[in-house]
Amino acid sequence: MERKGIQDYVVVDCNIDVKGVPQDCKTVSTTNVGFNAATLAAATHRRFRANVPGALPVSHNIFTLEFRIGR
Repeated sequence: MERKGIQDYVVVDCNIDVKGVPQDCKTVSTTNVGFNAATLAAATHRRFRANVPGALPVSHNIFTLEFRIGR
C-alpha cells in the first residue's frame, strides 16, 4: 500500500560560510535515520542559496535548514 502525501523531513543546524555553503551540519530531528545531514545539506545548498538571493548569512551564523522530501 502506497503512502501518498507523506513527507520525510530532516532538520539540521549548520554554520553557513561566507559563500553560503552549509558547514558542520548536525541533525536536529528527522523522520528517517537514513538521512545524512551533511550530505543532504551539501547536495541542496544551491537551492537553499537560490531561495535567499542577496540575503546570505555571514560566516559562522547558525541556521536551521529544513528539507522536506515527498514520497
